[in-house]
Amino acid sequence: MLFRSPVDTPLQVDSFDLLFPFHLTTDAHGRILGRGRSLPILAPEAVPGRPANEVFRLTRAARKGALDSPATLTGDLIILEVLAAPAGEPAQHRMILLRGQVVPLSATGDRFLFAVGPVATNMEQLASWRIDMSDLAVGDPTFDFLLMLTSLRMERDRAEADRKSTRLN
Repeated sequence: MLFRSPVDTPLQVDSFDLLFPFHLTTDAHGRILGRGRSLPILAPEAVPGRPANEVFRLTRAARKGALDSPATLTGDLIILEVLAAPAGEPAQHRMILLRGQVVPLSATGDRFLFAVGPVATNMEQLASWRIDMSDLAVGDPTFDFLLMLTSLRMERDRAEADRKSTRLN
């Protein structure tokens, strides 16, 4: 789910942890100002005061831009790679990606919200990252992935049951 908000929409900073538990906020130069309650699980180095480009690498953006100039990324789908994976993680799960958008938090362009969530392709990744459903938020891309996966399995099971039922009749 892509999150778009006009600059003049008031966003309550204290609700970010509920809405975007893996978020980070930065200043106009990409210096981290704050982080979500679940972000330290995947990126413990993402601490206030540190430049975001020391912790993350921008691996995809629709337009050219950089973490040290978040205004250039506003409104685009972005993918960030966490540069240092948590210790003890299995080799096949070391690459951690966060997907989301950058949203301005002020009309003056001095604060930005990176509304991101982890990109997972299977349940083993989430388990190796020690992420459970309480670390996610409804609308988080990973939460959506889990719901989609469950829905697809249910649809497949229903279709299989329908085929069997049709063959019997």
